[in-house]
Amino acid sequence: MVTPGGEVAFVSKMLEESIQLRERVQWYTSMLGKLSSVPVVVDKLRQAGCTNWAVAELVQGSKTRRWVLGWSWGDLRPSVAVSRGVGSLERKFLPFPSEFVVQVCLCMRMRG
Repeated sequence: MVTPGGEVAFVSKMLEESIQLRERVQWYTSMLGKLSSVPVVVDKLRQAGCTNWAVAELVQGSKTRRWVLGWSWGDLRPSVAVSRGVGSLERKFLPFPSEFVVQVCLCMRMRG
């Protein structure tokens, strides 16, 4: 399928439709063929007020890469491994981490 404006225009139209449908659909997803499209679409998500998105990278062989972008208007968030799965993307375009690892020392001291 060919869309005037390319993949950014296609996903932008999906975003506009998702604003209308909101939580009637849990997750909206799209595959992008250009890394440069990811920041543009993430900025559009932010402008629309979306705070729940995920970005992942698909690698096929040594040269072929695609990027998956998903967003939701609901509260359910994917794990950090899923939602922040693109090491080559600037951190500002990745979603806020939804989980953290905290080390707790369960040491007991004897008082005498």
